[in-house]
Amino acid sequence: MRKNSVYFLSFYLGLVLMVFSNAAMLSVSNWDVTAEEDGIVVYSRFNGDDAIKEVKVEMEIDVEMETFVAFLNDVPAYTSWVYKCKEAKLVESISNDSFVYYTESDFPFPVSNRDMVILSKQTYDPVLKKVTASSVAVPDKMPEKKGLVRIKEFESTWQITEIATNKLKIEYQAKTDPAGFIPAWVVNLAIGTAPLKTMKALRKQLEE
Repeated sequence: MRKNSVYFLSFYLGLVLMVFSNAAMLSVSNWDVTAEEDGIVVYSRFNGDDAIKEVKVEMEIDVEMETFVAFLNDVPAYTSWVYKCKEAKLVESISNDSFVYYTESDFPFPVSNRDMVILSKQTYDPVLKKVTASSVAVPDKMPEKKGLVRIKEFESTWQITEIATNKLKIEYQAKTDPAGFIPAWVVNLAIGTAPLKTMKALRKQLEE
């Protein structure tokens, strides 16, 4: 049973992973390094009274900005690099820089799979040469599916900055609550594994 719990925990951050919250800033703890490998650093911390930690991932990647953003917007391709993503599909294209998408994540038995409906918006700062992509859960955009647990709390921010020709600095910050009866300590126990695997898969595909 403990093995299944640890396996789950290492999974759920694959989505991509968590919140950029300005609330309770005065009680936010410092970032701690949770995992580090191949130039990818995963941080975590408690934010205010939240029992589940938020996560931040930093790395550099050799690719053009346009290529990275196009890859990030290719929702069906999430199944090839987001850890344990079983299904991903575009629900609604609102504008050139805003869309709604759906994902289902594979959780280990006996835990039920989770799904999310996400609204993503992007902005570009030409002075800083930075794209910011912010996402938030919109659980009521689609009816819940039988046998799945709908994640209703999710926020994330990608900050993609051009630091040289064909070279980007990536910072991903996020927080979520996987919902259901999963203790917070289980979620926090292996909080670095899934983001690390996700970012390694993302970089590998882009650089290839």
